[in-house]
Amino acid sequence: MQRTYIAIHADICPIIKAWVPDFPGVTVPGDRWADTLTILPIILEKHVDEMMRRGEPLPTPTVPDLWAIHREYPEALIGFVDVDANED
Repeated sequence: MQRTYIAIHADICPIIKAWVPDFPGVTVPGDRWADTLTILPIILEKHVDEMMRRGEPLPTPTVPDLWAIHREYPEALIGFVDVDANED
Protein backbone atom coordinates (compact mmCIF):
# COMPACT_ATOMS: atom_id res chain seq x y z
CA MET A 1 0.00 0.00 0.00
CA GLN A 2 1.24 3.48 -0.79
CA ARG A 3 0.54 6.58 1.23
CA THR A 4 0.90 10.11 -0.05
CA TYR A 5 2.00 12.92 2.26
CA ILE A 6 2.27 16.66 1.68
CA ALA A 7 5.83 17.99 1.48
CA ILE A 8 6.84 21.63 1.87
CA HIS A 9 9.99 23.16 0.40
CA ALA A 10 10.77 26.72 1.50
CA ASP A 11 13.58 29.18 0.89
CA ILE A 12 14.77 30.08 4.38
CA CYS A 13 17.84 32.13 3.54
CA PRO A 14 20.56 31.03 3.30
CA ILE A 15 19.20 27.47 2.81
CA ILE A 16 16.29 25.64 1.28
CA LYS A 17 14.44 23.56 3.86
CA ALA A 18 11.99 20.73 3.20
CA TRP A 19 9.73 18.91 5.61
CA VAL A 20 6.67 16.70 5.82
CA PRO A 21 4.26 18.02 8.49
CA ASP A 22 2.97 14.52 9.29
CA PHE A 23 6.51 13.50 10.34
CA PRO A 24 7.75 16.08 12.87
CA GLY A 25 11.51 16.12 13.00
CA VAL A 26 12.03 14.90 9.43
CA THR A 27 13.68 17.96 7.88
CA VAL A 28 16.03 18.20 4.93
CA PRO A 29 18.23 21.26 4.35
CA GLY A 30 19.87 22.01 1.01
CA ASP A 31 21.69 24.69 -0.92
CA ARG A 32 19.39 24.40 -3.95
CA TRP A 33 15.77 23.48 -4.64
CA ALA A 34 16.99 20.37 -6.46
CA ASP A 35 18.69 19.20 -3.25
CA THR A 36 15.51 19.04 -1.20
CA LEU A 37 13.28 17.90 -4.05
CA THR A 38 15.57 14.94 -4.66
CA ILE A 39 16.63 14.04 -1.12
CA LEU A 40 13.40 14.45 0.89
CA PRO A 41 11.65 11.37 -0.60
CA ILE A 42 14.74 9.25 0.10
CA ILE A 43 15.05 10.46 3.71
CA LEU A 44 11.33 9.97 4.33
CA GLU A 45 11.42 6.45 2.88
CA LYS A 46 14.30 5.53 5.21
CA HIS A 47 12.46 7.05 8.17
CA VAL A 48 9.28 5.12 7.31
CA ASP A 49 11.26 1.89 6.90
CA GLU A 50 12.76 2.39 10.36
CA MET A 51 9.36 3.14 11.90
CA MET A 52 7.89 -0.01 10.36
CA ARG A 53 10.89 -2.08 11.50
CA ARG A 54 10.21 -0.92 15.08
CA GLY A 55 6.50 -1.69 14.67
CA GLU A 56 5.43 1.94 14.97
CA PRO A 57 2.26 2.95 13.13
CA LEU A 58 2.60 5.43 10.30
CA PRO A 59 0.67 8.67 10.65
CA THR A 60 -2.48 9.08 8.64
CA PRO A 61 -1.82 11.62 5.87
CA THR A 62 -3.32 15.01 6.71
CA VAL A 63 -3.68 18.35 4.99
CA PRO A 64 -1.82 21.07 6.88
CA ASP A 65 -3.04 24.66 6.96
CA LEU A 66 -1.73 25.62 3.53
CA TRP A 67 -2.76 29.26 3.93
CA ALA A 68 -0.69 29.56 7.11
CA ILE A 69 2.28 28.03 5.32
CA HIS A 70 1.80 30.44 2.41
CA ARG A 71 1.64 33.41 4.80
CA GLU A 72 4.92 32.39 6.45
CA TYR A 73 6.67 31.19 3.26
CA PRO A 74 4.99 32.86 0.25
CA GLU A 75 7.47 31.31 -2.19
CA ALA A 76 7.18 27.77 -0.77
CA LEU A 77 6.70 24.81 -3.06
CA ILE A 78 4.05 22.45 -1.78
CA GLY A 79 4.06 19.00 -3.26
CA PHE A 80 3.56 15.36 -2.47
CA VAL A 81 5.77 12.46 -1.51
CA ASP A 82 4.70 8.83 -1.78
CA VAL A 83 5.92 6.15 0.61
CA ASP A 84 5.53 2.41 0.50
CA ALA A 85 3.53 1.54 3.61
CA ASN A 86 3.49 -2.22 3.28
CA GLU A 87 3.43 -3.52 6.80
CA ASP A 88 4.07 -7.17 5.95
